[in-house]
Amino acid sequence: MKITSFGKYEVIQAYVDRVLGEGAMTRADISTPSRVGVKDGCAVEGGKNRQIEELLREKYGEDAWEKFRGTVVLFDDDERNVEAAIRAGFRATHTPDGLTKAAIQSVFGDFD
Repeated sequence: MKITSFGKYEVIQAYVDRVLGEGAMTRADISTPSRVGVKDGCAVEGGKNRQIEELLREKYGEDAWEKFRGTVVLFDDDERNVEAAIRAGFRATHTPDGLTKAAIQSVFGDFD
């Protein structure tokens, strides 16, 4: 599991530690705008898809975008990002209450 957010890395990391448990995810799993050269807390041109593409390339190489696009699930509180992800071939779930354990379980089942 990876996270892309337009937020600030430190805030996202603290939230993930609280929801999933400390150390469940690291910086390698969380993409904020600073990972693609933009100040954290700002939108990225190309939206979350650009950040997702970069995460895939970092982990799996240059052709990862095409190979693994169908395995990506985007959880997002902004319907525009969800719609863009679906158009790009991702699974996407609108999470107006944020990334919650219930939202993750709705896609992946129980992980306790």
